Amino acid sequence: MKIILKVSFATLVLLAAVYFVGQQAAATAERYRLDRSQTTDTPVTAWRFFDSATSAESQFISASESVIHFQTAGASQKLDLPPNPLPVQFSQNGKYMAMQSFPRPVEKSPTPGILQIDITDRTGNALYALDQEIHYDQKYPYVAISDFDGAAILGNNSEGILRFFNNSGQLLREVQLFSDASYSMERIMGIDISADGSRVAVIAGKRGASSAQSAVPNPSGDPHLFLFTNSGEELWRQPLPDYSASNVIISGNAETIIVGTYTAGLPEGFRKRSFLFDPQGAQIAEIPMLLKQARFSSDANTALLWNNQDIRSINTVDGTENWQQSISRSEGMLCAAALSEDGSRIAFLIGRNKHGRNGFMFSEPLLRVVDQSGKILQEISMPEQQFKTPALFLSPNASQIRIGFLDTYQIYQEIQ
Repeated sequence: MKIILKVSFATLVLLAAVYFVGQQAAATAERYRLDRSQTTDTPVTAWRFFDSATSAESQFISASESVIHFQTAGASQKLDLPPNPLPVQFSQNGKYMAMQSFPRPVEKSPTPGILQIDITDRTGNALYALDQEIHYDQKYPYVAISDFDGAAILGNNSEGILRFFNNSGQLLREVQLFSDASYSMERIMGIDISADGSRVAVIAGKRGASSAQSAVPNPSGDPHLFLFTNSGEELWRQPLPDYSASNVIISGNAETIIVGTYTAGLPEGFRKRSFLFDPQGAQIAEIPMLLKQARFSSDANTALLWNNQDIRSINTVDGTENWQQSISRSEGMLCAAALSEDGSRIAFLIGRNKHGRNGFMFSEPLLRVVDQSGKILQEISMPEQQFKTPALFLSPNASQIRIGFLDTYQIYQEIQ
């Protein structure tokens, strides 16, 4: 006897939808759960988290407009900031930091102001201080700090000058990047020091860039990529193909350099791309996106590149793309990203940038966790939170995620 089941098309569609939702739910099952949430005394403008796998205490630095709070395992310290400080700068992995203030303000007068740059370790212990004269028509120097020993490099973009200091504050070398370039406040500059302290990657142009359709004599800024030793010896320089550059990131072991370039006003529109270079300056890959930030796995074989709407994982050995995701403007913008030590787990933070009584703030953040193929493992929505500066930390073994908000930090623990 044959039994014939008649199932309508609508029923089949419904069953398929239920199956799909079930599969998605299984794929995005809860893997991380909120473990701790701690409020702060004052609104925080910047966070820096550190690995504390061996300690029950969270280790971090939080900066407000007037105070820096150092929290280490079992110890807490607060340091008052001088009036009107510049944003705190950190070394690549946050072992050292630079606090910048003005003992003598910059005013419209022949007498220059004094910018004091205090270099400390991440517990607030002072290493040395650098004083720089600043005239009212000068830009503040670009400050980069070595994560290896706290040495510093100051970059003057207007004159194209780099100053290399050791970890005692002694000037080792002053470098003029272009002998044939004139003073230009629009000149771009970016500096990144490898975590091992051995190499310094620099982007700089000879002049400010204009649109390709501009009538100025030299619309290209003629940007270059440089590689230096930590004492300021130039190893090589490489002209970049576009009119300007956005950022430069060097891996912790100095084996890979990523730089973003762009040209506006071309017949085909705005050209944006990024390039991977090896330590000798040879190009590994060209990527069709403009670099905003990047992170590397510990072996530097995987690079995570992102900008406001695009994130990509790249195999740095051969330059191939592991995966890519786009963030729609209706979702918001990509604010921060982190990857585990082996590159197998990635977390990124999406937020909506809105203007309110406290200026521009990110609101309604969404945390997304993916695996090494880009598959979404979990999404956590935090609609009640907001922040000024993105702060996201993924522990080396991916067992813990920490996020810093305006007046709260939260710790998510992997479910065992």
